[in-house]
Amino acid sequence: MDAFQSTAKRLQDKYDGAPKVLGSNDGGSLIPESAYIKPPNKLDLVYINNSPDFCSPNKKFGTSGTIGRRCNATSDAPDGCGIMCCNRGFDSATYTVKEKCNCKFFWCCEVKCEMCVNQVTVTTCL
Repeated sequence: MDAFQSTAKRLQDKYDGAPKVLGSNDGGSLIPESAYIKPPNKLDLVYINNSPDFCSPNKKFGTSGTIGRRCNATSDAPDGCGIMCCNRGFDSATYTVKEKCNCKFFWCCEVKCEMCVNQVTVTTCL
């Protein structure tokens, strides 16, 4: 694993384990929201406010939600329909499209393409 990947992994681990904190009465330290979490040190990532719900539209925060957003039905990563659609489900539709293909460049300055007919499946969040 190279240095960038190693740094990214450590940062992801810190992000995933970040505790929610409150300001203490002394005005200089942070205490965990839950008594079951150890107090953070200077190297820990912490957060004060919960993130807005990006799954649903929210005019206050300017988020449009994920309804109708394209997703990848075969991925378990953040682009996958399970995560991106907030487990609401998704719909797939297959379309026939005509698009340029087998393009060839001819010297000088001409490109000739064939027209191909392809089936394209588009998956969107419900």
